[in-house]
Amino acid sequence: MKYAAELHVVHWNAEKYSSFVEAARQSDGLAVMAVFLKIGECNPQLKKITDHLDTIRIKGKRALFTNFDPSCLLPKSLDYWTYFGSLTVPPLLESVIWIVLREPISVCSEQTPQSGSVRISTIHMYRGCKICIELPKDKPLFRFEVTVFHLQGQKW
Repeated sequence: MKYAAELHVVHWNAEKYSSFVEAARQSDGLAVMAVFLKIGECNPQLKKITDHLDTIRIKGKRALFTNFDPSCLLPKSLDYWTYFGSLTVPPLLESVIWIVLREPISVCSEQTPQSGSVRISTIHMYRGCKICIELPKDKPLFRFEVTVFHLQGQKW
């Protein structure tokens, strides 16, 4: 199934490493939660992020968020797949524990970056976490072990 976009919540181990760059070079440095975005109803909480995508297009630009509830980024079902993989941007370090939520969240088309206009936007939420919205892209498939977790007793 193909989705409109993918949201990455990137966590780095701030207890062990002083920076994202340092953590990215370690096998226990990064964990990324990925949530698929499907076109549907607008997500009012996510709008607080997507309204700033143009503002933070340039590295180092910042936007302040207030009254943001990060749980709006989660679907109802928390079932997920997990695997050890790489960053999706250069230097593509093999240092990421991926947690991919099975169920997508709905966003309206205005809340997804237009193809070609933004490949990735990063929003730092707090120390040790950042949020990225990434457009789907073609890339070669490699073999890796995937573990499935059913948190709510669903069968699929």
